[in-house]
Amino acid sequence: MGVQAHTGPALSGAHIQSALGDGAYVLVPTCPTCWMDPGDGSMRDDNQTMYEDALMALVEDFVRDHSGVDRSRIYLGGLSNGGFMTCRILADHPQVFAAAVALCPPWNDALATEQETQRMAQTPLWMVHAADDPIVNPVATSLPTYAHLRRVGATDAHLTYFDHLEDETLTYRDCNGRPLRYLGHFVWVKAYHDAVSTELDGTRVMWDGEPVTMWRWLGKHHL
Repeated sequence: MGVQAHTGPALSGAHIQSALGDGAYVLVPTCPTCWMDPGDGSMRDDNQTMYEDALMALVEDFVRDHSGVDRSRIYLGGLSNGGFMTCRILADHPQVFAAAVALCPPWNDALATEQETQRMAQTPLWMVHAADDPIVNPVATSLPTYAHLRRVGATDAHLTYFDHLEDETLTYRDCNGRPLRYLGHFVWVKAYHDAVSTELDGTRVMWDGEPVTMWRWLGKHHL
């Protein structure tokens, strides 16, 4: 799974490891610029990247070098720029990964071809976004991408959509004593606290008749 480096330790915690079946390997790639770099060192909103081939080669090398990896249960995920890369890989490499998660992904649906979306729909995908995200606009990214995936026949696509983000632990409060509200881009706080569990309409995501969180859902999948 590809994530930003500072969130990697969360994936090694007992709770998420249990959801993934215990003993899950975690691969946390980084790049010299940003995943949305099309090749000139900039970060562009054009759905292109120069790093995709190298990243796929890295995953293959890692799997080859670690005999304990179950090839039928390789998951892909990322947040922000990493969420974009998750979508880019799914659009180009359908059914390589058992399932994927994309947190606040800046994947521009208006630039995605019908063929790209159809290929993305072949891999189970759970997206997470907040309505007040000031960095990645969900109206141009997650919301239309989710609708597009459903329109082309995706049967295992989900979008958890928060109005805003606040500290659910009640540990941190603002000057008025209310739970501290986070920047809307920080959906990984919810994700890594395993507090992502709903569909776009607010109902619970279900698996075999039972409600699941995002990590439990992810760990249920295999090729």
